[in-house]
Amino acid sequence: MRLALFCALISLNLLLDAQVPTEVSLQASATTKVVLHIDAPQFTNSGIDRVVDDFSATLRKNLQNSGVFLLSSSTVVDKKKMKEQGIDWSLTYAIAETKTGYEMKAQVTDAGSMNVVHEVVYQFGVLAIHNYAHILADDMVMWLTGERGSAFSRITFSRQI
Repeated sequence: MRLALFCALISLNLLLDAQVPTEVSLQASATTKVVLHIDAPQFTNSGIDRVVDDFSATLRKNLQNSGVFLLSSSTVVDKKKMKEQGIDWSLTYAIAETKTGYEMKAQVTDAGSMNVVHEVVYQFGVLAIHNYAHILADDMVMWLTGERGSAFSRITFSRQI
C-alpha cells in the first residue's frame, strides 16, 4: 500500500513538473528604447503656424512609430537633470524662413554627457517642409541604429473630416 502511494505521489510530482511553463528571456536591446525629449520647436519669421504644427506632430508620430524611441511626456526639462529624469537624448530644432524657403537646424544632445552627438542643417522649399519631418525622423533612427528609418518611404493615407 505504501509503495503504491509512493509511486502515485512520484508520478503526480513528475506530471506537475512537466507542466511548469518555460521562461523565455528577451535581449534587452530588443525591448529597450531610447527615451527622447523633444524641446519646444523654435521658429523665426514663420507665418505658417498650421504647417509648423503639422511638422511637429508628424515628427513626433514618426519618432514614436520608429520603435526605437520612447518620447518623454514632460514639456519642460531641466537640461542638467535630464539623465536623472530618465531621459537619454534631447532633440532641439529650429526652423527659419529664408529667401528660397526654409532652413532647419537640428541637434541631438546626449543627456549623460551633455555633449551634442549629432547636428544637421537642412534647407528646403516651402512645399517640402512636411517631408523634412520624415527625413529628420529617419536620420535620427539612423544615428541610433545605423540603419535608415522608413518614415519617409512609408505611405500613409489620411482622411480629413
